[in-house]
Amino acid sequence: MSKTATLEKRGTICWSPKGNLLAVGTTADTIDEDFDSSSFIEIYEVSSEAKLVKKVSAQNRFYKLTWGPYEGYENGIIAVSNDESKIVLYDVSKILEMKEEEDVEKAKITEMETKEVIYDIQFHPSQKQLVAGGACGEFIIYDISNLKNIQFTQPEQKTQADIKCVNWNVKVPHIIALTLSTGSIVIFDCKKKKNIMTFNDKTHANWKGACWVPTEKTTIVTISDSEEKPVQLWDVRNTMAPVRVFEGHKAPVWSISFSKTDPNIFATTGQDKTAIWNFETGKIICEFPSQENVWDTFVQWSSQEGRMCTCGLDGFINFYTISDYGDGKHPKWMERTSGCTFGFGGKMGIFKGKEVLLKKMVGNVSIKKMEKGEIEELCVKRSETCQGDEQETWKLISGIVCKDNNAVIKITGFEGENVKEKVNEYYKEKGLFKVNEIKEEVSQGKEVNKAEVEEEDDPFEHMGEEEEGTKEKIEGESVTEEVKEEKYKEDTVEDKIIEELVVSGEIDKAVEFCIKTKRFADALIMTENNKEIHSKVIEEYKKEEWNRKKSLNIVNAIMEDKLEQIVEECNVEEWKFVLYAICIHANVALKPVLIVRLGDKLYPINKHAALICYIASGNVNKLIDIWIDASHGIEEVIERIEILRSMCGQIQLTDSITTKIVEHATQLASIGELNAAQKLIECLGAQQNDKTKELIDRIYYAQGAHGTQPVCPYKKVVVGSIQQPHTQQNTPQQRPVTNNQFFPPVPSPSSGIPTLPTIQQPTLQTQNRTQPVLSQIPVIPASVQPVMPSIPQPQVLPTTSKVNPPIPQPVMPPVPTLGTQSMLPQVPVPGTQPTLPSIPQPVMPPVPTPVVQPPIPSIPKVTVPISQPVMPVMSQANNTSSSSDGVIDIMVCEELKKVLDQVTSNIETKSKGTSFERPASVALKKASSFAGCIDKIPADIAKQFINLFNDLLEGKVGEAEQAFKKLLVNKQTTQYIPASSVASVKYVVDVSKQMK
Repeated sequence: MSKTATLEKRGTICWSPKGNLLAVGTTADTIDEDFDSSSFIEIYEVSSEAKLVKKVSAQNRFYKLTWGPYEGYENGIIAVSNDESKIVLYDVSKILEMKEEEDVEKAKITEMETKEVIYDIQFHPSQKQLVAGGACGEFIIYDISNLKNIQFTQPEQKTQADIKCVNWNVKVPHIIALTLSTGSIVIFDCKKKKNIMTFNDKTHANWKGACWVPTEKTTIVTISDSEEKPVQLWDVRNTMAPVRVFEGHKAPVWSISFSKTDPNIFATTGQDKTAIWNFETGKIICEFPSQENVWDTFVQWSSQEGRMCTCGLDGFINFYTISDYGDGKHPKWMERTSGCTFGFGGKMGIFKGKEVLLKKMVGNVSIKKMEKGEIEELCVKRSETCQGDEQETWKLISGIVCKDNNAVIKITGFEGENVKEKVNEYYKEKGLFKVNEIKEEVSQGKEVNKAEVEEEDDPFEHMGEEEEGTKEKIEGESVTEEVKEEKYKEDTVEDKIIEELVVSGEIDKAVEFCIKTKRFADALIMTENNKEIHSKVIEEYKKEEWNRKKSLNIVNAIMEDKLEQIVEECNVEEWKFVLYAICIHANVALKPVLIVRLGDKLYPINKHAALICYIASGNVNKLIDIWIDASHGIEEVIERIEILRSMCGQIQLTDSITTKIVEHATQLASIGELNAAQKLIECLGAQQNDKTKELIDRIYYAQGAHGTQPVCPYKKVVVGSIQQPHTQQNTPQQRPVTNNQFFPPVPSPSSGIPTLPTIQQPTLQTQNRTQPVLSQIPVIPASVQPVMPSIPQPQVLPTTSKVNPPIPQPVMPPVPTLGTQSMLPQVPVPGTQPTLPSIPQPVMPPVPTPVVQPPIPSIPKVTVPISQPVMPVMSQANNTSSSSDGVIDIMVCEELKKVLDQVTSNIETKSKGTSFERPASVALKKASSFAGCIDKIPADIAKQFINLFNDLLEGKVGEAEQAFKKLLVNKQTTQYIPASSVASVKYVVDVSKQMK
C-alpha cells in the first residue's frame, strides 16, 4: 500500500461507480478559517495526482454525497442530502458540461423534502432504490425506477435516536442495517417493512457504523468507540457474542469500507490509524498512523482496482493504492485467468483455468555478424541518408571507420585553404596586394578576371613617350624630396617627451610613459636589448589589449600552448572552432583529454555536440552512455557495438547493455532459436560473466552436447552418486573376502583400484573398573613421581602399561579461571593418585610464574604454571578508509555550507517548470538535515564533502558518486554525522544525475 496523491480540501466525498472520478461537496455544519459560507461541488480526476475537472457552486452545504449508475445517464447521478433537509439528484454529465462555478441547480434532476436532516444515503447495489437515514429516526426508502415520479416508503421507527449509517445487504437485497446514535444496530426487512431485530455490544460500546460482508449473507462487521475491541465480526443469527475480534486498533474507529474489486479486503479509519485488513486472516496488511489530535473520519474504496481515499480533521484528502498483501498473496484483481510461459529450448506452457497445454515453438531468427567492409558501407550509407544532427554524427563515424585522418577537422567546417582564401579576399577588398604578389598569383596559374584586364591600360602603349621622364624621376632631386616628405612626419607632444627622456638617459621612465600612453610598439623597440623589461612590456600589452579581445586571447593561448584555457573560456556556440583549434595545435597525448573536457562542458547544453566530441576523442565509456543505451532496440544495440569495435577495438560495455543482450538471448533460446542466441552472446566478446556462461552451458546441452564443452561457472554435482569412504588401513575385524562368483578378488592397495570399505565393529565395554584414559588428561601411575613441566602440555601423553587399582580415585577440583591464583588442595587419602585437570592454554600467555605446592604425604611437589591475568584487547575495526582526526575547523565548515548552498540553489533553479521539480524539492528538504550538522563535521571529512559538491557544480556526477561511496564506507563518517543526514547527500547526487 502506498500513498499516491494528496488533496488539501475539506468536504464530504464519493467515488464514481465507473472510472476514476471523485466528487467533493462542502460539508454542512462546518466553517472555514475566514468564515466563508459559500458551497461548491467539485469533481476531480484521480491518477498519480488529483486534477480538478469541474467546480460548480451550490446554494446549500451537504451532509452526504453518493454516486450511483443509472440507465440513460452516461456518467450516472449524484444524490446529496443538504442542510435544508432535502435529498437532491443531479445529472453528472450536465455538471461536467457546465461553465466554471455555475450554479449546480442547472444539473438538478429532482428533489425530495424530508422532515429531518438526513445523515446518510446509499444507492442499492443492484436495484433502483435509494435508502436514507437521519435525525430523530428519519428512515426513508425511495423507489427511483421513474425519476419523474419517485415513490417512497417511510416505516415508523420506535426509537427517536438519530440514524448515523445505512447499509444494504449485498447477498440479500431487501435487508438493510441501520446504525443508531444510541450505539445499537437495527436489521430492517424491506419486504415485511419492519425491524427484524435490534442488538448492541454487551461491553456498552457505542457502534459508529456497520458494513455487511459482501460474500456472506448474515455476517456484518461493526466499528465502535471502544479502545479495546473497536472492530468486530458478528453473525446476526446469534448476537450473544462476536464471531471474531479484529485486533489492531487501540482507539475508536469512525468509518469502514469493503473493497469493490476484492471483497477479501476492507479498510477502517480510526483515531489512532488507518488500516487495511485481510478479512480471511483477520490481520492488518498495512497501516498509516494518525497524527496527534488529527485523524481520518471517512474512508471509501473506488471502483478502480486497489484505489481508495480518506478524509479527516486535518483538511486533507489522501489517496492510496494497494498492489499486494505483503504475505505472498495478491489481490483478486491481479489474479490471471489464463497465461503462458516459455521454457528453455522452445517449449511453451499454456494454462487456461485448470487446463494446461505444452507446445513446441518454432521460429526463424537469424543473427549475422557484420564484416569490416559491411560496417564501412553501412556507415557511409547512413551518412548519406540521415538528416540533421544524425547525419553529422554518421559522417564523423564513417570517416573514422574508413580511416580518414581529417574526419574530425572536416566535421568542424574549418580548413586551412578556406582561411587563406578569406585572407586574400580581405587583401583585395582593402587594396593591400603588391604588384609582385599579383604576378606570383598569375604565375601559379590562378585565373584573372577578364573584365579587370580589359579595364587596365596597355603597358606597351606609351612606353616610348614616358621613358625619358621616368629616368629623370628615378635619378633627379624631385624623387629625393618626395622621399624626404614621406620619411618624416610632424612630431607630437608625446614624441618630444619620449625623445627628451631617452636623451636624458631615463629609458625606464620613457618605457613607462609609452605604456601609459598606449604606445606599446615604441616601448617594445626601446626594450629590445633588455629581456626582462621587454617581457614586462609584453605582459602589459597582453593585459591591456589582448586579454580584452576574445580572438587575441585565443591567439595568446595557442602561442603559449595553453589550450585548456580555450576550452575553459570558450563560448559553447563556437564549439566547432574550439574543436578545430585543439585538433590543429594539441599534441597527441593532450588532444583526447581536451576534447573530452570540451564534451563534458557541452553535455548539459548540447548533447549532440558532446557526442561528436566523445567520438572524436575515442572515449568509449562516455560514448556508450550516450550513443548506445538500453533504450534502443536489440538490433540497433548490436549494430552500434560492432561499429564501435571497428572504431575503437575492444570495448567495455555497461552492465545495463550486457544485461539486455543476455535477456534477449535467453528469450531467443526460450523460443527454440538456440543458434541465434549463441551468436548474440558472441557479440559480447570476452566480456562474459557468470550469467552469460550459464546461458552458453544451457545452450550447449539443449543442442545435444555436441562439440567443445564450454566452461561452466558453477561446480557440477551428479545427483544420486555415492562417494565411497577412503580407508587408510585394514582393521583386524575386517572379514576376509573369498574369491568366488559373489565376491571378486580383493586387489592390493598398490594396484590403484579402490577397495571395499571396512565396517567398524562396535566394542563392548568391560566391567573392569579401570581409570578411563581422557583426551589431553594423562593418568600418572602411583610409582612415578612426576613434576609438572612449565612448558605447554602435548595434546596426548602416552599411557603406562600398569592398571590403576580399583580404588575410588579422588578428582582434584578444576584449575581456577585465568586471572586468579590459587594453590592446589591437599589430597585427603595418602597413596591415592590424583587426576590432574586440564590447564587452558591462552592464545598468547605471558611467562608463567611457578608456584610451589607445599609437601603432601606420598605425593611429591607439583609445580603448576599459573597464568597471569591478561587484559582484554579491543578488536580494531577493519576500516580501509582513513581515520578522522576529529578536529573541527570553522573556516572549512563555512566553506562547506557555502558550496552546499550553491548546489541546492543550482538544483532549484534548473528544476523549476520541469519534470524534475518534485524529486528536486524532496532532495532539497533532505539536504537541510545535512546542513544542520555541518558544524560538527571534522575538517578532513568536511573537505571530502566540499570536493563532492564541487564535482556536482562542474557537472562531474560520476566523480561525485564515487566520492560519496568512499565516504559511505568510511566508518568515521557516520561517527560524526547521523546516517540519515549522510543518506540525504545521496538524494542530492541522484537528482543531479537525473537532471543531467
